[in-house]
Amino acid sequence: MEEIVQQYRNLLKETDEILKIHEQEWKKSGKYFNVFSAIGIERKEIRHSALLASFLDPNGFHGMSDLFLKEFLNRIGFTHFPVKDARVFTEEVISNNRRLDIDICSKDGKYKVVIENKIYTSDHDQQLNAYLEDLKKQKLTDYKLVYLTLYGEKPIEDIKEDETHLICLSYKDDIIQIIDSVSSINNLLPQPVLEIMRQYSLTLKNLTNQGVDKNMNEELMQLLLEGNYFQLAEELSKQIEPLKIQILTSFLTLLKQKFESNKHKVEISENSPEKAARKYITSKNSWINLNISLESGKTFILQFADLDEIWQIIENDPENTEKLNKISTVTDFKPLFIKFKSPNDEFKTFAKMNDTEREKYVSDYVGDIEARLKNLNI
Repeated sequence: MEEIVQQYRNLLKETDEILKIHEQEWKKSGKYFNVFSAIGIERKEIRHSALLASFLDPNGFHGMSDLFLKEFLNRIGFTHFPVKDARVFTEEVISNNRRLDIDICSKDGKYKVVIENKIYTSDHDQQLNAYLEDLKKQKLTDYKLVYLTLYGEKPIEDIKEDETHLICLSYKDDIIQIIDSVSSINNLLPQPVLEIMRQYSLTLKNLTNQGVDKNMNEELMQLLLEGNYFQLAEELSKQIEPLKIQILTSFLTLLKQKFESNKHKVEISENSPEKAARKYITSKNSWINLNISLESGKTFILQFADLDEIWQIIENDPENTEKLNKISTVTDFKPLFIKFKSPNDEFKTFAKMNDTEREKYVSDYVGDIEARLKNLNI
């Protein structure tokens, strides 16, 4: 047993050395600096929609003309779409006050592509069926509804219309490949646009958990092969999910305890931090709710739809909800928004802390929430 433990230690030590060497190289070269991450918009659906729409617009100032649009249409098998002078819109309002993320329309209005963009949310309220029904009513020659998600998931809702008009695309494969294909034509694209597309491709690879440093990946694979570490690595990989559950359980437990120590009543989804953490980590489209009743009698929900996005929703008080809506930076969930790090960074950060540091981290977080509520006279 001791021999196996020592093998694990050797593997982790050698892996850590490779990571540190490449991390130093990243910082010196700046090649993995990412403006989208730096300004905190990499996980906001509306920003992705705006950027994609600008790439798709054949009349945009990007210098690509209809190159990106053609690659996209080829990807969805809509090659007969007349791209000349096509128009691209975002947030277009249709019936029942629904909004289309991206709407691509031919000049004659007879062909259309609608893109429903999802980063960390999923389809809801039968929205895809509503879009398809709206498109069908327009008596178009042909149309497509593209359901774009990080990994190309199928919709939750049952599609009532002809599914030949619905196409599921992923950022992980489809959008990244379109970007890389267009970017490979270096002699046609302006350098500033190439750099933006390179950084955006890097952003999407980070979001979809893909290794972005090929040299480092090759070194790690070589280490596993030469050291006969494959079986050890496989066993270690099995511990990632339980480890995340344990770390998230610890975080939620401390968070609940801190709110309660401040004389707030807390109810957590699944009735326990461990069960809530397990469901969140192991299930897609899951979330965690902490229903918190303040001494004032007001109630708000601390909702984890993703560890980097937290919404506090004040219930049963239109006046306070109106105040909060004015400062909201979130379109899908209102009103109050606090930005966390990405899930992987959050796990790493919390895992590295000792008990004292974790207590302070959670205490500061709760204090920040309470200060925001106090400033709103809640």
